[in-house]
Amino acid sequence: MDTDVSHDSERILRPRAYQIEMLEESLRRNVIVAMDTGSGKTNIAILRIAAELERCPPQKLVWFLCPTIALAQQQHDVLTIQLPAFQSRLLSGNDGVDRWSEQATWDDVLRNMNIVVCTHQVLLDALIHGFVQMTKIALLIFDEAHHCVRNHAAKRIMQNFYHPIRQERPDEVPGILGLTASPVMRKNPDGLETIEQNLNAISKTPKIHRDELMRYVHRPDMVVLIYPAGEAARLSSLRELNLLYSTLDIEQDPYVNMLRAENHKKYLQVLLSRKTYCQEQMKRLLRVAIEVNNELGSWTSDLYIYLCIRKFQAHKQSAFGVLEDMNVAEKSYLEKLFGCLQLRTIDMSRMLYDQDLSSKTIKLVAVLAREMYPGSAGIVFVQTRAAVKLLSILLMMHSSTKDILRIGTFVGTSNNQARSSYISDLINTNDQKETLNDLRNGTINLIIATSICEEGIDISTCNLVVCFEKPPNLKSFIQRRGRARSTKSKYIIMLPEGEENAAVEWQSLEAVMIEKYMDDMRELGELQKLEDQEEGHREFVVGSTGAKITLYDALQHLHHFCKTLPSAPYVELAPTFIFENHVVTDEISCRVILPNNVHSSIQEFCSVAMWKTQRLARMDAAFEAYVGLYHAGLVNNNLLPSPEYDDEIARCFAEVAKRPAKADINGEFNPWPSVAELWDSTSKVSSSIIKIRSSGETIQMKMVSPRRLPPISTFTLYLDAKITLQVDIDEETETVYDQKSIAIANEITRLFFSSAFPNRTKENGSGFPILFLPLDILDDPQTWLDSMKGTYSPNDILSGMSDPAVIGLIKDVSHGGKTFVFHGIEQNLQDPNETETPIHMKTLLKVKRLSKRVDFLHKVPLDAVPTTDEFTYLDPNRCIISRLSMSYSKFAMYIPSIMHRIEKVLLVDHACRGVLAPIELSSRRDVLCALCSPAAREEADYQRLEFLGDSILKTLTSIALMADHLLWHEGYLSHAKDHIVSNGRLALAAQETGLDKYILTSPFTGKKWQPLYNTDLLSAQPPPQRELSTKTLADVVEALIGAAFLDGGFPKALSCLRIFLPEIDWLPLTQRSETLLSVVPASNPSSSHPQNLRNLESILSHTFAHPLLLVEAITHPSHLSIPPTPSYQRLEYLGDALLDYLVTRAIWSHTTSSALTVPRMHLLRTAAVNASFLAFCALAHTLTLPIATLTQCLTPCRKRDRDQIHPVSLSNSTTALSLPLFLRHAPIPALASALRATRTRFDLLHPTIRTALDDNQDYPWRALAAFAPEKLVSDMVESVLGAVYIDTNGDLAVCELVVREFGILGWVEQALNGGGNLLHPKQEVGLMAGQERVKYAVWIEEEKVKKGSDRGSEVADDAGPCGKPDEEGEDKRGEEDLVLGKGRYRCRISVGEREVCIAQGWNRVEVETAAAEEAVRILGEEKKGRGEGEIDGTEA
Repeated sequence: MDTDVSHDSERILRPRAYQIEMLEESLRRNVIVAMDTGSGKTNIAILRIAAELERCPPQKLVWFLCPTIALAQQQHDVLTIQLPAFQSRLLSGNDGVDRWSEQATWDDVLRNMNIVVCTHQVLLDALIHGFVQMTKIALLIFDEAHHCVRNHAAKRIMQNFYHPIRQERPDEVPGILGLTASPVMRKNPDGLETIEQNLNAISKTPKIHRDELMRYVHRPDMVVLIYPAGEAARLSSLRELNLLYSTLDIEQDPYVNMLRAENHKKYLQVLLSRKTYCQEQMKRLLRVAIEVNNELGSWTSDLYIYLCIRKFQAHKQSAFGVLEDMNVAEKSYLEKLFGCLQLRTIDMSRMLYDQDLSSKTIKLVAVLAREMYPGSAGIVFVQTRAAVKLLSILLMMHSSTKDILRIGTFVGTSNNQARSSYISDLINTNDQKETLNDLRNGTINLIIATSICEEGIDISTCNLVVCFEKPPNLKSFIQRRGRARSTKSKYIIMLPEGEENAAVEWQSLEAVMIEKYMDDMRELGELQKLEDQEEGHREFVVGSTGAKITLYDALQHLHHFCKTLPSAPYVELAPTFIFENHVVTDEISCRVILPNNVHSSIQEFCSVAMWKTQRLARMDAAFEAYVGLYHAGLVNNNLLPSPEYDDEIARCFAEVAKRPAKADINGEFNPWPSVAELWDSTSKVSSSIIKIRSSGETIQMKMVSPRRLPPISTFTLYLDAKITLQVDIDEETETVYDQKSIAIANEITRLFFSSAFPNRTKENGSGFPILFLPLDILDDPQTWLDSMKGTYSPNDILSGMSDPAVIGLIKDVSHGGKTFVFHGIEQNLQDPNETETPIHMKTLLKVKRLSKRVDFLHKVPLDAVPTTDEFTYLDPNRCIISRLSMSYSKFAMYIPSIMHRIEKVLLVDHACRGVLAPIELSSRRDVLCALCSPAAREEADYQRLEFLGDSILKTLTSIALMADHLLWHEGYLSHAKDHIVSNGRLALAAQETGLDKYILTSPFTGKKWQPLYNTDLLSAQPPPQRELSTKTLADVVEALIGAAFLDGGFPKALSCLRIFLPEIDWLPLTQRSETLLSVVPASNPSSSHPQNLRNLESILSHTFAHPLLLVEAITHPSHLSIPPTPSYQRLEYLGDALLDYLVTRAIWSHTTSSALTVPRMHLLRTAAVNASFLAFCALAHTLTLPIATLTQCLTPCRKRDRDQIHPVSLSNSTTALSLPLFLRHAPIPALASALRATRTRFDLLHPTIRTALDDNQDYPWRALAAFAPEKLVSDMVESVLGAVYIDTNGDLAVCELVVREFGILGWVEQALNGGGNLLHPKQEVGLMAGQERVKYAVWIEEEKVKKGSDRGSEVADDAGPCGKPDEEGEDKRGEEDLVLGKGRYRCRISVGEREVCIAQGWNRVEVETAAAEEAVRILGEEKKGRGEGEIDGTEA
């Protein structure tokens, strides 16, 4: 069997229909899959093994048997790559299996194993000695099943251990799967039946999908090439060797001398038989040399003798290798013999010509020179190992082939270590390890091989196969022919003259083959005629639109629907059709399996009628599928997969609304007119106490309003950069005020305003919305008011008639009425207004200028220069003093700030009683923050709440859509979510609900502040419309969602969403979770829990109550199973939102989060949920399983002392399992290789990334870019998270534990406490560049660049944002040596017109990041040199 899974199938992104046909047959019964080489039998085996291990008890094994060690090694490699979730073990004679004599050894070797690969003899011996029981095997696979005949170990396994148990306990024997390209090895017509009986299996070949199989199998043209027969002349070296051997004196042999000296009983026996080690060496060397001479020519035989003797001489001092079985005397004896030979001198550097070769070899050279064209590949089969080596040398030296052939060799390996002790063996099998890979990648184009390459070995598709000798039997003929499976390939058999009868025999076999092929083609032709004649009629009509689909339209519509499904790398979006022949009626039915992006309940459909042809059966199944998709809501009323005509789904698939940059919205809501209006309609007023506290004093005043004010929390007033005041407003009480009292209160309030803001206060202004009164005047406010009006002379202070403690503001009437604050009296000072020499000194007033500040709500910068700190001295005769004491004037200065705070509280109250009323919010502080844009310059704005609300919105929307649309695939869900959470939709929601009028955008500065008057407020016009960014509108909605969540968790967040996004039915999360869980298929209670799922549950630290959810979470879109399993895409869609929420919540709830800047919060979230970091966490979090490690004995030994070899030692070891290993995917080599490459890069970069993450260093953007994992790895993290959420009925606490298991939350918390730079280097460069343009030029440095060129081929300019490199843009060479700062990618970074640096890297993203990193260093040093500040990436 040939493991073509590695190349031809690279073009196949999922199993072919005939492979599924064979898989289903294997799941029903024991079968021998008989298919041509290159048809993908290994794919069938991989699918069958995965299916068996997912249903069998965990203690059972799959045992994969191969006829050779080389094939076993190869199949083990394939299974390890394609089924990484299952532990596999290769057993061979090289491991010393034949010396494992204790059950404990076998138990250790098989511990935690799922798959065992070995030769037949290894399993047979284990069964014979009772170390392995047939009942412990779940599935037994026979690769190259045609060997199960006669006395072969394969037959003995079945005959002695399988059939006896089957007769007594048929339920306890394993399933059987045979694989072969040639069911019979000889021309015995009963051979197939014998193999079937031996394997208790039925031979099956694709019948229903025969036409598809033939499209992938290409039979070569067979050519018989006759060459002249006859023995070639023997030249000097061969004659010399023959003469030397014929004249050997057995009495001189070292072994005979030893026996004679010991008087050993074997002496006479050996003397007569001449069977000594040295005799055997010489005999074998001569025999092979004669064979080479006859086959290849005299020059080649002389070359052979020369190479063998040179090899002996090079190794004669070594204890290992060729001479390890010889003692010193034997080595000396042979060395002396070879010294007697007069060998022909071989010039290895000269060019060969035909006269040096045999006629047979000349023919071969001519064929290869003619048939091997550029891009072709071939195999030459020879009989002996010596011919392999010598032909490879010969063809590389011959003038006709040396320039067109790049040659590799391949021979069998054996457990028989004696072979390496023969001088005559030139082949070193270590040199052929990369031969097959070299043929695949084009490094070589021809392999010279023995029969080992006939079967099983994974060889790339060839267009030429040459049999240098006649194939020994029918099996070899078929197997070798199968190697030539390219289109227009040739299969050449070389035969000597006189054996034309043999050619006739092969030609007759070829004629049978051609006749069978023509029979197949005739059958296909008849079917085609029948398909052209058979007709059918079915149609489906949508009543509302008149859209109609018929039997003949459905197939192309179904293909079109599949093309619209979410695409993914390595996935082919096409339906798969499976046919079934009904023997009784000779009719065909069909079922279609849609890609597993589609929900499993609508993934499979069957034709409803029986048909004569596959064509109509396929159409019928497609028709049923398309109608089913319509009823499931995935096809609209116009029978189109694109839902552009369906109102609900149209919103999902419409491009996310293109929001305009600005929108005209309502003017900012003014709450004061409604307050002013109440003064005319109420006799009851509300009063409260305002307390303004500083370190030294407390000012208390009464505040009166016509309505009860909402609670106002304590707030701060900032007098300067160092002094702050705390403002408390106590609870209100209701009081009855008559009109006279209200009028007095208005006058007192006017007095306050006139004192602090004389130029802003109207004398005739009527009424204020909020009134302020001193606390201690309530008994007689009129008297107090009268006493506080007007001014008095400073002389009253000088004469002691006025208390300095209650002195009011001082006005200098000589300088335009400037206002000052009294600070004392100074005696005997010169009047600053007198310029002449004073006659006498005066008493002056010590004052400071009254601050013009009105805004005390905003902090004063520490470096602000105070304008009122210097003392001024005034002449009392030029001043007047207000009767209103300074304490009241101070209070009056704070009134604008107090009124502004009250205004915002009233605005929030109005919003909470209006548009936000259904939420029943209790915390108004967060609502105020949510309504404040950064432009309003309030104490806090919406940005932090928007960070939280954005994640809440995404999470709730994802859950709601997934529960509402159980059949929608991830594509529909993502489009719907993107529309709902888009800024355009949220901005529209803010306008539709009237929320826009509550958004605060105007900053409070105090400069334009004026006292408010009721008459003006009652006659005021509605505020004019304003222009606002639509992103700001959307951000406010998200901030309100965050505020609602903080106020009452998800229930209140849902209430908020019902207001703004009514198109979704925002049901409670418990109800949503129950809906999602209700459609999860129930697991079969009688079925076992696969071991690989148990291991995965250990990794996740969660045991699934519904294991099928976990199966879905690890199923790649390429996977096709029987029965169908949906892919992980829906769960990944859900897990993406959940992960975002859990990380956001961790950042928000951390003790230091209040000190975090909003940009850093966003950077933290981006760093924690980006695909590269998630993939790193997935690979770093492992489960350790104990396994046994086999250690080969390295002690040299002689073949004559094999019984003294030390047994292979077993040591306890472990293997690490990580999440990506459990991915269920189609056997796609490209996908398996990509995952393996991801793992390789992880191993190399893990120390660098881990150190940076653990030590709070700068975030390792560059190393993660070099890591460049497959996105499906991070998708798996999110999909298992979605599966856990549904399995636990929406328990977010369990989800958080899973995320913590991967180390994601741990790093977030560590980063919150640390100060590492999270900015991406490209962002830093952009910030440093300012207004200058940053340009990235990327190119690939070629291996050989023309002289004078500094670059290779350019691949990119102006590179975009960070992301995964293009698939063809990765430098995949030398990944085992991946080191940051190396690689063949180059990036030149320029800022403006200046080139900053050039960097190297392994892919486009990494090299851009590397260049940006270096540019940051260079630009940073330059800025530092200029004394400029640096970019602080920890706070950005």
